[in-house]
Amino acid sequence: MLTTNGDATSRTGKITQDLDAIDAWEGPGQWKEAHQSLPIDGNTAYVSEPAKKPEYAIDLESGKKTASVLLNAEPNEMAVTTK
Repeated sequence: MLTTNGDATSRTGKITQDLDAIDAWEGPGQWKEAHQSLPIDGNTAYVSEPAKKPEYAIDLESGKKTASVLLNAEPNEMAVTTK
C-alpha cells in the first residue's frame, strides 16, 4: 500500500514493514489526473511520483531503491508486464 505520507507499506494481514518510497503527497482533485501508483512484480515495487516525474524500483525484501529513471511526462495508471 502506498500511503499519503510517501511510505510503501507491505501488508500480509498485518503491517510487516514501512519503506520510505517517495515524498508525502495528496491525491489529485480529479480522478483522471496523474497520481502516484505502486504496481508490484514479485519482490520489486515500482513507485511513481508524477509531480517530479521519477519512477523508482524498490526491492521489497531490503527496502532499498534499486533503480530510478526520470520520465519525460507524468506517469499515470501504470501496470507491470513480463512480455
